Amino acid sequence: MKSRHLQASSLILKLTFFIILSLGIMTADHKYQHGQQLRKTIGLLILPIQYISMQPGKAVYWIKDNFIKHQELVDLNKILKEKNLFLESKLYKLKALENENKRILSLLGTSKVFQKHKVLIGEVISINLDPFRQQFLINKGSKHGVEVGQPVIDSHGVLGQVSSINYLSSTVILITDSAHSLLVESERTGMFILATGSGKKDELRLQHIPPNADLRIGDLLITSGLDKRYPKNYPVAEVTSIQYQKGDSFAAAKARPHGKGDRGREILLIGSTNDQH
Repeated sequence: MKSRHLQASSLILKLTFFIILSLGIMTADHKYQHGQQLRKTIGLLILPIQYISMQPGKAVYWIKDNFIKHQELVDLNKILKEKNLFLESKLYKLKALENENKRILSLLGTSKVFQKHKVLIGEVISINLDPFRQQFLINKGSKHGVEVGQPVIDSHGVLGQVSSINYLSSTVILITDSAHSLLVESERTGMFILATGSGKKDELRLQHIPPNADLRIGDLLITSGLDKRYPKNYPVAEVTSIQYQKGDSFAAAKARPHGKGDRGREILLIGSTNDQH
């Protein structure tokens, strides 16, 4: 008991001493400013510690800030890529429309040759080019006044004629179809030649040509108008080969069509005579 009493008394004395000491220091500091220099010194000593202790927080803020900026750049880059893709697609579409307009203007320029005939612009919607059927489908039919046998051309030459009609579409048989024939004329000499389809998209066969006929490679063959189907003087094909075999009654000759039936989309249907001309 006595030992505990002594310990308690000792603690009370120590506490009283430190309280009196603290009050004395505070009074002296307030009255004589003795602690100001000490505080400055202590402040300078702990400044590096404060600086170091602040760095992890600054590092976290810097990383977070840069991550947000990086994510913003990623998002912006994605948006710009999408806009660029959209603008490129619009540019391609405008280019395609520009090319289409050029082809239509070319067709309309061609139609001036046929000022005595009505014309109708159509578009190829499907093509069937095989050895047995050289045909394509167009987006004009009986609703638009299309008739069976109506000639079809493009800005380069004769393509063929309408073989069957639906209400909104028609089938065109090409001059290269093995079932098609037309009477053509040599522009250079005026000689008439029967041109039949070979079943190949780039070849016509020229029939019944005598060995002594005045026909040359490169001669332009045009429509004769004698079949009462195709308008006269329109380009059909160019002679590409002439072969004479001794003993044969006729020469074997071929020609390459001028029309681009397997490459273009826009076509012209040649109608009846226009009474205005």
